[in-house]
Amino acid sequence: MRFMDHEAHRHINTVSDSELLLNIFAYNLQQTDKFRINEEDIFTAIGGMMSQVIGAYACVAMLAGFGIMAFRDPNGIRPIGMAARKASTGTDYIIASESVVADAAGFTDWQDVKPGTPPISLVIPESWMQSSTAGEAIIITRSRVSRRQIAAPATFAPDLFEFVYLARPDSVIDRISVYRSRMAMGDALADKVKAVLEEANISVDVVIPV
Repeated sequence: MRFMDHEAHRHINTVSDSELLLNIFAYNLQQTDKFRINEEDIFTAIGGMMSQVIGAYACVAMLAGFGIMAFRDPNGIRPIGMAARKASTGTDYIIASESVVADAAGFTDWQDVKPGTPPISLVIPESWMQSSTAGEAIIITRSRVSRRQIAAPATFAPDLFEFVYLARPDSVIDRISVYRSRMAMGDALADKVKAVLEEANISVDVVIPV
């Protein structure tokens, strides 16, 4: 809060992290000292905000008179992606935290906003490993879609709870099927429990999910 008071000179009215992110972004955008901004200025402002903020966030915002922007923390803790749909006047775009939202609305070609570089131990297609971009931001205007890496590569650290509980099972997050990941985690847990029980010479009559 010292930064917001003494350097950014911005008053925070709530305890909302969204308001904090908005004001830090606005502060960085103000540093361009321009009356009319362009895409380069927005990417620079988001990059400046990312360098100041540490934590989990996946954001969508509309800049009045310019367009829509989406970005994700460099560690990829929170999920976010976009998809497209042909329309009579061009192309519609949707941005959401889960792919099922796009599926239900008739959008296709779901693409994640790229997080940091996945660790080798994570089972992810080789193409994803090669194309991974850290700290990506997307700007959608009436004329085009621009994507840019604006943060240094970081360790890919998705929120496990998305795959365990939060996300719908028919979603795909960072090219990983939530349903298949839950099945795989269940198999791994069963193998572990079986080994522990056999070692302790304990037999189980029934397993009840809670």
